[in-house]
Amino acid sequence: RVGPVSTVGVTAPKEEPPASPPLKPQLGELTVTDATHDSLSLFWNVPEGQFDHFLVQYKNGDGQPKAVRVPGHQDGVTISGLEPDHKYKMNLYGFHSGQRVGPVSTVGLTASEKDQEMTPAPTDLPTTAPKPPVKPHLGELAVTDATPESL
Repeated sequence: RVGPVSTVGVTAPKEEPPASPPLKPQLGELTVTDATHDSLSLFWNVPEGQFDHFLVQYKNGDGQPKAVRVPGHQDGVTISGLEPDHKYKMNLYGFHSGQRVGPVSTVGLTASEKDQEMTPAPTDLPTTAPKPPVKPHLGELAVTDATPESL
């Protein structure tokens, strides 16, 4: 009689691809997209990576430093409570895993109060009656292919 034959085998370790470090996020351009007599609207882009949050720093009309925190999924903010006809240097910082990136900076000028007064109030605008909505119109329906289960 021939007895059982057995052996022990060990599989090769699973090859893991080398872990690439997460991309360090980068800040793109910071621009002023709108200015009123008491606010500046800012927009920025993030060409690479993602931030946890942003911080916009500036000095108010009295020269006191101010900061506005913005969630990381947003790409813009309106800073209000500013002085009319005043230049503001805005500094944007991005924060990722506790690390600060930046700043990128821009200078914005708020509008003068005179400019604001010259804008006509909504009641001064000419009014026209709205046009009635166009009624929907159905066109032709044609069968282009048929199978035992569908048309």
